[in-house]
Amino acid sequence: MDAAVQSKPVGNVQALIWLSLFAALVALLGGSARFDAVQIAALRPLAALFLIPAFYYLSRDSAKDAKVPLLLLAAITVWTAIQLIPLPPALWHALPGRGLLAELDAMHGLEGTWRPIAWVPMRGWNALMALVIPIAAALLVIALRPSGQSVLLIIAAMGCADAALGLLQITAGAGSPLYTYTHTNGGAPVGIFANENHSAVFSAMVLVVIARLGFSPRKRRVNPVYFIALAAAYILVLISLLVSGSRAGLGIGLVGVIATAVLAYLWLAKPKPGISAPKPMALMMQRPRTVMLAGLGAFLALLFALFQFERVPGLIDAMDQSAFEDLRWRILPILQEMMAAYWVFGIGFGSFDAVYMIEEPTELLNSAYLNQAHNDWAQIVIEGGIPAVLIVIALGVWTYLAVRSLYAQNFAALGRCVFWVTIAAMLTVASLFDYPLRTPIIQTIGVWLALVLAFDVRDNTAKAAKEMK
Repeated sequence: MDAAVQSKPVGNVQALIWLSLFAALVALLGGSARFDAVQIAALRPLAALFLIPAFYYLSRDSAKDAKVPLLLLAAITVWTAIQLIPLPPALWHALPGRGLLAELDAMHGLEGTWRPIAWVPMRGWNALMALVIPIAAALLVIALRPSGQSVLLIIAAMGCADAALGLLQITAGAGSPLYTYTHTNGGAPVGIFANENHSAVFSAMVLVVIARLGFSPRKRRVNPVYFIALAAAYILVLISLLVSGSRAGLGIGLVGVIATAVLAYLWLAKPKPGISAPKPMALMMQRPRTVMLAGLGAFLALLFALFQFERVPGLIDAMDQSAFEDLRWRILPILQEMMAAYWVFGIGFGSFDAVYMIEEPTELLNSAYLNQAHNDWAQIVIEGGIPAVLIVIALGVWTYLAVRSLYAQNFAALGRCVFWVTIAAMLTVASLFDYPLRTPIIQTIGVWLALVLAFDVRDNTAKAAKEMK
């Protein structure tokens, strides 16, 4: 058999070790979306080293279950590289939005200069090199073939580390050495991130991940300590989220708690055959709606109590009228103008802030500056143009079809459908107001979740085919 095709055996423990090491590396150095963060200089070459075990264990069989995520990752890599290819002057000047630079070229005798699509090529090369992290993350999971539960457990562990560090940070104060990034939200529970909003969004996602781990059907009996640990992890992450001071994180976290209640309802509504439950559990199974409503009521009561004692900065901030006087809303007209000007081929990934300085009106000039659009969907259009939009649409269509196939083939997979719809909604909404997917940590988590979805579809298809025999 061809060595490139032959599948090399990988134990689940070995796979868990490799993935845990990679997760620890990304958690330690990948919490900032800034291109000039010093941690990035160490993260990328170290992440590239993980391509060695990935290529060693990679086989054609292991890659076939994740063809679509791999193709989409390859597509965004190719388009980022194409944006760096120098174009003839006549062609470059004909691109939409290049009129100003064409006039400057004519004034300075630079009409013959070849330029790439990317307005700032250095930033474009930086964006291309940054893709080594999600590529390594994807190939490592595909090659090692861990179970989906193992990947989710690693994500949950990263969430607990983020929450625990965040609580320690606000205890130690803004000047604490626990803040590892130069540009960060001092005094806020940023955890392993540089930005409190990114940490809060990640915590909200982790709540749903922990809920899935706790409310997933199992073939064999599980040690009760496992569930106690999951419950403790959920409470830790929820507390960190409540004190985060992030309006977006708090809102998305509420969605996560509601999804948790739905998953609990679906779990309790279907008693396991042949297992006699104790009386309290039997009562819960008989009245699952009551349990769900009671859980939601308790959560809302907790929020109200914390609000009364001013322990939820994010909620108080959201109630404040000044919260709506936010720069994110004031730059929307500018983003619309930039999308209208550059929507065809974009300005190149990483070039947003440089081009925004050209478009920025004088009334918005102040001591603060904008290094991202704080609306990732708009920024994708501005930087990537139509090709990037088509890649995002393809990802959305694949996600929809994958989730639909889970439900169509097996009604018992309804809980997993709820999980995936919630995760997709969280990332979609969070990207409307911020840029969480531009941090290496959430890029890694996003890639891993996409692969777990592909594995869910594979396993569900195999189960449906087995039941039909």
